[in-house]
Amino acid sequence: VLAASSPASHFATVFQALANVLWAAQVGSGRIWVGFAITAAGQAVLVAAAVVLTPGWGLAGLGIAVTAGQLLSFALALRDVGGRLRVDFRRLRPVAAVGAAAWLAVAALFRLGAPELPSAVLLAAAAAAAQALLLTPGEWRAVRELAGSTLGRSGHATADEETRVWR
Repeated sequence: VLAASSPASHFATVFQALANVLWAAQVGSGRIWVGFAITAAGQAVLVAAAVVLTPGWGLAGLGIAVTAGQLLSFALALRDVGGRLRVDFRRLRPVAAVGAAAWLAVAALFRLGAPELPSAVLLAAAAAAAQALLLTPGEWRAVRELAGSTLGRSGHATADEETRVWR
């Protein structure tokens, strides 16, 4: 039986969250219809796999179907954003490693019976600190400039400001 805390549901959630981050990049770059097509492809796989797997496997089959659909959506979005928007995802490896370590730490603490909210707060703080330590001096400068440009007025930094800061 697939429970809400099963590995399949965790993987589906991770893939969905990552695909949603990439969806925001697609929408922000005016590629909303590509994002819709990618989401539709993932949903089609989810439905087809659910029809095939659920009768024989029950909720476990449904969990596999959801994971497969979300994985496809993430993979297609990753390819689109990386290729069309020329994003080099290799530069995210150190940050991704910290995120993966935090995710594994959450799983370990959960298995050890640690209380959820204090563990989550502690791990979020540790992950944020570890990621901050990975920033280069130029990235720290960009963070300070973006924070200063948005704290001084309502709204967010303009696209021109963000482009200038990250160069």
